[in-house]
Amino acid sequence: MLNGVTPQHIRSNGQGIYGLEVNHSSQVNLNDDATILHQLTLTQGKIKTGNQAVSIPAGATVYRTLGWVDGRMQKHVSDGSQVTLTFEIGDSLFYTPVQFTFDSVTTPVTCAFQPELRHLLHQIMPQIRSIQVTTLTDTGSPIL
Repeated sequence: MLNGVTPQHIRSNGQGIYGLEVNHSSQVNLNDDATILHQLTLTQGKIKTGNQAVSIPAGATVYRTLGWVDGRMQKHVSDGSQVTLTFEIGDSLFYTPVQFTFDSVTTPVTCAFQPELRHLLHQIMPQIRSIQVTTLTDTGSPIL
């Protein structure tokens, strides 16, 4: 568990992190990409990604109380119908999650999202609260 009042740093050195809990009154900074293999618990505080990303692969989960990822987040999208995917992201001040509902996913893929894209969507369509995708087909690793 990362807790405290001064910023802390995570360096995974290319290794997956089995579980991570952030309960921090300041922020946790990523020094490189972090893949959470089992569970990410966002109790309080932010994970500041900078140019890095927090990745949640197949089988891993995110539990959120008050924390969020300030920056890029990647998540696995399973195949199936009516697949819901929430990105627990925000910026330096506010939690502004994005939720997608995929009507049909034919091939599992990894999607990425970051706060800047949400702000751009809101400038185009201020009434957006969620995004619904009709079909998602594997074309590599899309960045939404």
